[in-house]
Amino acid sequence: MKLTKRSGLVLIALAALVVSACGGSASETTLRPAESSTSSTTVVETTSTTTSTSSTTTTLAPVGVDCPADQSPSQATVTGVDNWVRLRGDATVDSQELAKIDAGSVVETYPATLAYDGAEFWWVAVQQPDSTRCGYIAASFLSTESGRMDRQIPGVSYRIPKTGVWTFSERIMARDPVEGFLDGAFFTSYGTFVRDGKAIDQILAEQLQQFEDLGYDYPDSWYSEVVIPGADRAVRLIPTVSESGDILGDRLVMEVGNYTIDASTSVYIEDVELAPMAELEDFLVSFRINPATFLEAMNG
Repeated sequence: MKLTKRSGLVLIALAALVVSACGGSASETTLRPAESSTSSTTVVETTSTTTSTSSTTTTLAPVGVDCPADQSPSQATVTGVDNWVRLRGDATVDSQELAKIDAGSVVETYPATLAYDGAEFWWVAVQQPDSTRCGYIAASFLSTESGRMDRQIPGVSYRIPKTGVWTFSERIMARDPVEGFLDGAFFTSYGTFVRDGKAIDQILAEQLQQFEDLGYDYPDSWYSEVVIPGADRAVRLIPTVSESGDILGDRLVMEVGNYTIDASTSVYIEDVELAPMAELEDFLVSFRINPATFLEAMNG
């Protein structure tokens, strides 16, 4: 069919109407994003918050750690600092600071969590102020009547000598001995350590053998069963003099579960006037045990 100029103009007009009905040119349809609008819900994700433009609610991630549900807390006082000590999110000096706890504050601690970081500090879980969650404080800045918490066996409590300056042996495990040595004395010390197994009968047999080997004139009642709160069994031995004759020793042994706690004092004969003898005796008679805390720390 022969097209006239007039019929060509009609075809062009019809094509324009078809394009208009499709919504735009091909190039516009390709560049337009698939139905996106700032008025729809947009979620911004971070490590600690979730925020939506459709809501003003912000949810903060909980800080710190869960306090041990199976342990009872005990109180300790912040000491050894001028102003405050840091409560941290984990048992390291590099972890997040959760709060500053003022010197002299009394806090709730979980002694069975006491652990050495392998570098410098012992740490213990501490309940955060106004919270049910815990953080960590360096145990060298927390004290009880048994002294600094980094110098304690968890669950073993006693009164420490207050007279004089005492130097302590290094400890890196919760069951390592606690040993204090009186500065300026020839040899005066007190301490406690843990043995595996129920060892009281063995200790008594060894002591009796030593008496007989040395020809020691010992009384029939050279030991006595005593009551120590929390101990399954406890025995106090009579004071003895070393084989060399120059050290006076005193001893208390306690069985808790399948462990034996051995506590003792030693005073060199020439230190008797210098050593706080009454306080060393008080150390031995003041023992009490929290079996759950002790066994948790030993078996952990």
